[in-house]
Amino acid sequence: MNSCDQNGILFTNGDNDTFPLWFLQEVEEVRKDVRVVNLSLLNTGWYIKQLEHMEPRVRTGYTDEQADRLTPMRWTEDREIDLGGFSFLLKKDQILRIQDRALLNIIRANRWKRPIYLAITVSPENKLGLDKHLKMESMVLRLVKEEAANQIDLERSRDLVLNHHTFRGLNDETIFKDDNTKKLLSNYAAVFSAIGQAHCNEGKFDEARAVLEKGLEVLHPFWGIYQVLARAYEGLGETEKALELGKKGLAVAAENDKPMIYASLLPLYQRAGKLDELTNILNERVETSVDEFSAYWALFRTYHMQGKFVEASKILERWLAFHPQDERIRGFLANYLKEIKSRQGETEKR
Repeated sequence: MNSCDQNGILFTNGDNDTFPLWFLQEVEEVRKDVRVVNLSLLNTGWYIKQLEHMEPRVRTGYTDEQADRLTPMRWTEDREIDLGGFSFLLKKDQILRIQDRALLNIIRANRWKRPIYLAITVSPENKLGLDKHLKMESMVLRLVKEEAANQIDLERSRDLVLNHHTFRGLNDETIFKDDNTKKLLSNYAAVFSAIGQAHCNEGKFDEARAVLEKGLEVLHPFWGIYQVLARAYEGLGETEKALELGKKGLAVAAENDKPMIYASLLPLYQRAGKLDELTNILNERVETSVDEFSAYWALFRTYHMQGKFVEASKILERWLAFHPQDERIRGFLANYLKEIKSRQGETEKR
């Protein structure tokens, strides 16, 4: 809520990102000017009426009778939806839930008189295709008229995380955090990573380092922060430190994040001229994790980039020895071997 301007309207996703805010508002009396709108509850007529009648009131654009009669609807044709400051395309056969219809109506009825935000915890399917009109401001995404991908108010976001937000207990290992809690906390890390990435894109590696190291200080270790911090240190000319951070990111990455961390390590080690070192790391991974395809694929690519085509093909053969049912890789390997044989034939002709 402290990421929002005065009298903001803040849409949240569901229970876990809403109830703590309501507690802060009702018990601690924090930012009671901000109207927290729960997208899940927005599927009910009684909640829409409550928004219209209870302070701080939100203009929904519906009468009580209309709110009670709202139902989901299927869009029968492509249509540009006018939201007062911009329009966007709703595609044919897209189903609009009650919450979707209410979200659009609230935006229209508000007429840009109050700032509108989506919490960073709002899932992609609940953003209704508005992504290019959302600008990150730390923990929230502000609805804006301008259209662009991956918008971020960098200075405001940086100021908020460094000077205004308070992070307590998030890195305390004595406090139990279940998987759902860890997933929610990863949103904090994503904010630090996004700010650091934006600074790196501008070549401001010192600024990136300051933000990302604050993230490591206050949060549970998150691979994305290590990944971007490695880029910052590389930009500052501290290659060994960058490689060390890359390895730390790999150590804490969850299985479904491994492909992304491997994808960042490969060019990092290549630029450092240390692909042999990465080869050793990846060989250890495939020895101990025979089912981790992302490690096999990263090792295959590492060998291929070094021109070690035989070793590259053997890595895929090793994968198939453990996973003979993987027809996709079997077909890829067959084509790869043909390509290598063709290259060797052309080389011999020269």
